[in-house]
Amino acid sequence: MFKSDELNQHTRPALPMSRSVTIARSISEIASILIILGGCAVLIGWALNIQTLKSIYPGFVTMKVNTAICFILIGVALWCFQTKRINKTWFHRIGLVFGFLTLLISLGSLCEFIYRCNLGIDQLFIKESTGTVFTPFPGRMAFNAAANFFLIGFIFLFLSTRKVKFIYVIQSLALLVSITPFISLISYFYGTVPFYLGGAVYIADISACRYYFYPDIHRDPFFEA
Repeated sequence: MFKSDELNQHTRPALPMSRSVTIARSISEIASILIILGGCAVLIGWALNIQTLKSIYPGFVTMKVNTAICFILIGVALWCFQTKRINKTWFHRIGLVFGFLTLLISLGSLCEFIYRCNLGIDQLFIKESTGTVFTPFPGRMAFNAAANFFLIGFIFLFLSTRKVKFIYVIQSLALLVSITPFISLISYFYGTVPFYLGGAVYIADISACRYYFYPDIHRDPFFEA
């Protein structure tokens, strides 16, 4: 684990766990499991060609394979970064690696959009037919989904340091990630395609839910000085 000032660690008063904090942590852990299960369900849908598992409703855009993989990665990372596990070296390493992989996959997709190139990652595992609803590039996750996964990857990298000085960075990134899914959802129902961009709507930033409503976050045992 990362080292911190031992004197400061011993002199910091222990913070009693309030009921709201306990609930928030439970929600975070349950969310991590649901995210993993959701990603696995989508992969099964693609592997067995089950349309109801690939899309939340007939006629809606399908969740792409790379998107499902990123869901699984951030779900596992979130599960590993729970306060009760973070002090165990292997959990910390797995969470860090999976967060970094999420960042790399999303960065590759962003580069494909920005530089109008094909890196071969969109249909690396499963081929998608052309002409799919709201899918100009078969197999490619939406731009806003890639951007959000990119930010979430950074959130986990900052969380892995367990440093109090990064709390506001983590909160700002999580807030930014939480905005675009709602814009995508509203844009989809109103048919505002430029805002929608074929994006999947998700709440993966649930990982930071307890950081919004926890006034003494700097004293949380998850973080070191």
